[in-house]
Amino acid sequence: MKKRTTIYLDEDLHKKVRMLAVRENTTMAKIFVQALKRYLAEIQEDPRQEKFAQLLGRP
Repeated sequence: MKKRTTIYLDEDLHKKVRMLAVRENTTMAKIFVQALKRYLAEIQEDPRQEKFAQLLGRP
C-alpha cells in the first residue's frame, strides 16, 4: 500500500530534480523515494542517530 504526500521545493531544487528525472528516464517521485531509502539506511548504521530511530519506532 502506498501513501501520498506533498513536499514543497524551492524553484532551483525542483528544476534540478526534474532535469535529473528526464536525464535518467524516471520520475521525480522515484528519485525522492530512492534518496529517502538510502538516507534512512545510512542513519540506521550511525549510532548518533539513536533518538531518530526511536522516533521511527525502532527498538
